[in-house]
Amino acid sequence: MKKRETRGKKKIGLNLLWGILLVIGLLLVFSDPIKNWLVAMDSENLTINAMDATTIEKNQQKKASFEFEEVQLLDL
Repeated sequence: MKKRETRGKKKIGLNLLWGILLVIGLLLVFSDPIKNWLVAMDSENLTINAMDATTIEKNQQKKASFEFEEVQLLDL
């Protein structure tokens, strides 16, 4: 009886380990698409919720310079 119980526990443990490894592998394979989807969802929410007509009008009236020679590198 004890051998069967230990075999059952070992089998459950191995199946659990394989399941965890499978989930980790799938996350690693699909990490870029998941990341891109999350960024797209977040950016949609930010742009839709943060903009209204007055904000757009104010932004259109601002002066801007489009000369690429004046662009400076970021200091990190």
